[in-house]
Amino acid sequence: MTDLPPGGIVFDLDGTLVDTSHDLIEAANRVLLSLGLDVRIDPVQDRAEAFNGGRALLELGFSRLRNENDASCSHEMPHSHEVLYGRYIEEYEKRVDVHSRAYAGVEATLQALAMQGWRLGVCTNKPENPARTLLTTLDLIGYFDVIVGADTHPFRKPDPRVYHQTVMGMEVACPASIMIGDSWTDADVARHAGVPFVLYEPEAPEDLRNAVDRNRRFADFESLPPLVERLRAQRMDAA
Repeated sequence: MTDLPPGGIVFDLDGTLVDTSHDLIEAANRVLLSLGLDVRIDPVQDRAEAFNGGRALLELGFSRLRNENDASCSHEMPHSHEVLYGRYIEEYEKRVDVHSRAYAGVEATLQALAMQGWRLGVCTNKPENPARTLLTTLDLIGYFDVIVGADTHPFRKPDPRVYHQTVMGMEVACPASIMIGDSWTDADVARHAGVPFVLYEPEAPEDLRNAVDRNRRFADFESLPPLVERLRAQRMDAA
């Protein structure tokens, strides 16, 4: 174990630690079906949209209905966005782990990071309860000191306050922490909080991959421990 002062790594969940796309999409499809709508979101073709969240998936379904019908036929959401999203969360929580799997190498990497002395946390825009359920089912929850969801606090990513609350719970100084994720939301919360951002590339949009320095991107989890150790050494050298 390293003798350096404790550092913290804050992970996004969906699209970073776990491929949840299929279960997220199927929850949206069940909501659309319950409304009697003849539209379907495809788990393969639309998987990238899943990591934008449930609201984005529902809007995708309604936008397809609008596109498939003539302009005189309106297909707006029949309920408020939040009511419909609430139904989506209820459906998702029923089947949170049917298809979802951790990406290759995640558990071994979490073990290695803990051995290096890192404290680990999750900060996700998924509600906290399904996040905990998913991590428990996948036997990953024990690696994390803190799990913060979209409803844990009155604010969520990219608001830097949610990041500050996460690292406080990990008992790590914010400047000694790193944010790891796959989206602009993750990059923005790191920027607002003033901490390094490391990108998990496989699920990231192309414009984000192009915007992040090559030395702060990784495509397989085996390469993450040496990458964050380099960042920690750079921080110590600059101190």
